[in-house]
Amino acid sequence: ATIHCCGCRSDESDFAGQSKNLHRLNCCSDCCGSAKEQWNGNQLFFQQKQHACRLCRPGYWSSTPGTPTCHACPPGSYSDAYGSTACTLCPRTTYSPLPGAQSAASCLACPKGKFSNLTGQSQCIDCFNHSYADREGLAECTACPENTISGRGTSFRGGCLCKPGYTGNMFDDQNCSTCTAGLYKDTPGPSECLACPSATYSPAIGNSDVTNCSLCPA
Repeated sequence: ATIHCCGCRSDESDFAGQSKNLHRLNCCSDCCGSAKEQWNGNQLFFQQKQHACRLCRPGYWSSTPGTPTCHACPPGSYSDAYGSTACTLCPRTTYSPLPGAQSAASCLACPKGKFSNLTGQSQCIDCFNHSYADREGLAECTACPENTISGRGTSFRGGCLCKPGYTGNMFDDQNCSTCTAGLYKDTPGPSECLACPSATYSPAIGNSDVTNCSLCPA
């Protein structure tokens, strides 16, 4: 069907509560240009009922003249104005999971245990193994202290556990201490190092397996 672009009269009614100036912009300025969508009006805005064009509303965009619809801003972006030809990407340390976001407030800070070091993200990334994020809105995670380990998505320093062969409690901001000779520890966490079984010994420090406790020589 032919798209009719027409002039505005000074006595035309406003549309959906829009101001006279915005209404005139919708139907007067480059009627079928970019950032506008075709609209088949049910009200008499012009001298005759015609196809008209209107500005893309917030949350939507169009950069191609003559497009029949506007496009929703993809997740990770937003549009906060009428007539947008592009969406604004959410900044680093934030994400926006849903399409059609209409303001910068839709870009949410990454929660604890996650990070985002790129713009335009629809979700944040879990902290990698052996790191943590104990605050919201971080661009990177903090490495766990020396001789500790953690799983993905750790959200506090105490989630970094002393690795086997070491003992200590990260909840108390302690460092991990090496199991001394004759002792072993085969699990991660704050538990104490254990003595090698009777009739066995271990000259090495940091022993992480009871099988490393050797039989005493005859």
